[in-house]
Amino acid sequence: MDFFKVRENNLTLSEASLEIMTDLEDYPVERQAKKLRLKAKLMRGKGDGRAGPDAAILTGREQDIVKYAQLYLGFEGKTWKELLKAKKAGDI
Repeated sequence: MDFFKVRENNLTLSEASLEIMTDLEDYPVERQAKKLRLKAKLMRGKGDGRAGPDAAILTGREQDIVKYAQLYLGFEGKTWKELLKAKKAGDI
């Protein structure tokens, strides 16, 4: 869960990352992420075993990652901060 801010000509661009645990055999994470303009780095066998045997790192705009979590992870919040809090609590 990192975020980077780049300042260019008074414009601030944000890019965020969120690591999720899943089963890549059952869920097309890469295809789902692509629909929301996110990059997905898939890591087979790197999951925690509790939420899934595989891991994926989603990278993109904060609001796109929040939308992904709402659609596919059962997240009910609306902001990036709420998503980070839910991730820390183990709700997603």
